[in-house]
Amino acid sequence: MDVMSQDQSNMKILLAAICIGFISGTLGQANQPPRFIEDMDGFSVAENTAVGTRVYRLVGVDTDRDPITYGIEGTTVFRVDPTMGDVVLSEPLDREAQSSLTFYVTLEDLVGSGNPNNLVRHQVTVQIRDVNDNAPLFHGTPYVARVSEDTPVGSVVFGPFNITDRDVQGATLGVTCQPTQESPDACTVFRVEALRQESGLWQGNLVLLSGLDYEGERLYQLQLTASDAAQQSVVVVSIHVDDAQDTPPMFTSSLIGRVDEDVPPGTSVMRVEARDGDEGAPRELSYALVSNPGDYFSIDDSGLILTTKAINREDIVSGSVMLTVKATELVGGQQSPDDAASSEAEVVISVTDVNDVAPYFNRDVINVTIGEDIRDGTPLPDLDLVAKDEDTGINSVFDIVLEGGDGIFSVTPRIGTGATSVSVRVENASRLDFETLEDRVIVLQVVATERSTPQRFSASALLRVTVVDRNDNSPEFAEKSFEVYLPENSPSGSTVLVAAATDADSRSFGTEGIMYRLYGNGANRFHIDKRTAVVTTIACETPGSGRCLDFDGSESSFYLSLAATDDNGSGQTTVVPLTVYLTDVDDNSPRFVQSNYTGTIDEGSMQFDPPLVVKVSLLPPGQHGHGQSEGRIGIFAGLSNSRVFSFKNDLYEKSMVITLFSCLFVCLL
Repeated sequence: MDVMSQDQSNMKILLAAICIGFISGTLGQANQPPRFIEDMDGFSVAENTAVGTRVYRLVGVDTDRDPITYGIEGTTVFRVDPTMGDVVLSEPLDREAQSSLTFYVTLEDLVGSGNPNNLVRHQVTVQIRDVNDNAPLFHGTPYVARVSEDTPVGSVVFGPFNITDRDVQGATLGVTCQPTQESPDACTVFRVEALRQESGLWQGNLVLLSGLDYEGERLYQLQLTASDAAQQSVVVVSIHVDDAQDTPPMFTSSLIGRVDEDVPPGTSVMRVEARDGDEGAPRELSYALVSNPGDYFSIDDSGLILTTKAINREDIVSGSVMLTVKATELVGGQQSPDDAASSEAEVVISVTDVNDVAPYFNRDVINVTIGEDIRDGTPLPDLDLVAKDEDTGINSVFDIVLEGGDGIFSVTPRIGTGATSVSVRVENASRLDFETLEDRVIVLQVVATERSTPQRFSASALLRVTVVDRNDNSPEFAEKSFEVYLPENSPSGSTVLVAAATDADSRSFGTEGIMYRLYGNGANRFHIDKRTAVVTTIACETPGSGRCLDFDGSESSFYLSLAATDDNGSGQTTVVPLTVYLTDVDDNSPRFVQSNYTGTIDEGSMQFDPPLVVKVSLLPPGQHGHGQSEGRIGIFAGLSNSRVFSFKNDLYEKSMVITLFSCLFVCLL
């Protein structure tokens, strides 16, 4: 039962007990000792419960309704709130050290009035539940074994070894082999074999799975992992391989030598060295030449190769002589007849000549074209340049340098031998700007000079690099934005703006390839020449009115975008705002809003009642908003005395207050 369920159950019991106590007290019985309803006996708690966790609530009642207090005696593992009865874990639990706890819980009522309290003590036992919190344990570590390299496959190389697990919970133990970084193939050479597998115990051996070779691998380190599904332990097993006499000699020195063509007989050329392949008990060796074309060389017991006569390099077609050297193990000072006790190796001796050939290039003149947008580190295309020196040895080593270009290019490699491919790369692309480059054909010279010879022979190749333009600049207008004021009655084809842009690139990438376009709300009222950027008004029959440009209409200004695109309209684009403001022209006559006006006035009164308002508009019928005009409204005919009347002018719709006559004439003066 969890703590929340226990709390709900205890509350019901406590309420019932209080009711019983109330009834008993009412009947006047003697003071009774309290009693436990929930005393924790038989309760169990998991061993991994955190210290400070509330694990239980003691519940007691007193029929006399006296206050009660709770207590715990005989253990410090738990503590209890004396008032509430909440039991809290105060020390860590370990089922493997102690599987249960027996102690006392107490319940005491506070009788008062000088009467002794009643104390109740219950002995309780709390079980500690197992949790899989212990890792498997390898016994008898460290694990180290020695095995001979000729041990048969299937043999036990280590074991038996034992693994135990203290937990009751958890799956049956299992053991796996895992390779280490030092021995990545160890688990293909050895395998784990289980002998005994039961709850809490595993016993097994390590068995050889494939053949061993002391000369190939002398130490294997593998990792054994024991797991119970939740916990695991790891141990490293070290297996040392011991040598057995089963490996022929191994050559350890260089098998390449060099000799000048003019040395006298008996000149030392090189020393061949070998060792017994069985390093655990190595034997001494002797040497012999199995093949010796031209009989130019001999070898002594120490492996030293000597010339036997003068050598003319021109007689050596390939420039080198290939010898076959045999190393044989000695047993008792005699060569072993066992075939496995000897080894052969090919030795190559190069015969050098005097320095009589200068370096040269496979191409004398090379023309290369690159774009100005080439990046740093890019090799020049289609170079196919090779520097050669047909001499051998040190005579064929040469330095490679690049002359010209003022640091814009670099050459690799810097040192060549024999036949070497040469690459020229861009080192400082920022200086290849077509628009600022003074000379767009850069002349370079690649020079190869012998590095260490007294003669210092050299050769060169001429490289012409032509830099071509790329579309890397956008068109530029003279202004960042344009504003134009245009009379509303401008004739068709009137020039609104000439706003040609410039471009620093060349040909179609530059100014000559710029095309223009105009877009935005109202752009259809204008025409732009795609090549000259001349903006004009479109053809219209009634400029200043109707569907033409009309200040008094719905559009008195146009907010447009002017775009310039290079490369004949397919390259880079620059856009600037163009605002066209229409200016008003006095092209509308005033008109009365109504055809006639009627008003009444009492004799002797100074004003009509209601006031008589005459309205005049300066806009065409059905339009409102933009029309403005300066002027006066006055009475010019039909009135017997204009001084009797007064009027007031408005700015947009002219009005005046008049009196007396039914027919009035009003005009804009």
